[in-house]
Amino acid sequence: MVLEILFNEAGNPNWNAIGPISNSILAACLILITIYYAHQTYKQAEAMRRTLLKDRLYKEMDQLVSPLYSNIGNPQLFGQFEYICRVATVRDQLNEYNWDFWENVKRNKFLGTKEVVNAIDNYLAQRKTNISDFDNTLYPQAETQLYEAIRNRYCQLSEEINRIERPAKDKPTGQLLTKLKIGK
Repeated sequence: MVLEILFNEAGNPNWNAIGPISNSILAACLILITIYYAHQTYKQAEAMRRTLLKDRLYKEMDQLVSPLYSNIGNPQLFGQFEYICRVATVRDQLNEYNWDFWENVKRNKFLGTKEVVNAIDNYLAQRKTNISDFDNTLYPQAETQLYEAIRNRYCQLSEEINRIERPAKDKPTGQLLTKLKIGK
């Protein structure tokens, strides 16, 4: 029956039947190629999204959270009195480091979450620029709040970076060995 459709009575190809069949086959191939291309484009877009997210998380970690986290409790940086003297003949190296550290925090705080930004703002508001105002009872609360916010965000960022760096298809070795029934 198929041969009767493809060939006429004289045994010559029936182009009236072959043309639509070949067009249908070519259209199906084109659809499959388009689906494959769409899938590859999706995978590439997903990889780019993951890369952008990872870069954003690294930037937040490197420029904001990590410097604060590594200096938690450092009395040279976390002190109640802000050093505002920027005259080179008066300021010493410690004051300059303190000033630069907090200027970098202020400059990069936009990278942080709302909780971190609020904790930084509250902490900086409670630091006093005048040494005569030593009786600031809100300062210890602001410092504790900042420490907690930084510790929490450090842990969150570490987990998020690890999750992004390990592709979703990768499974821990123990599960993979169990699945492959190796070692049993």
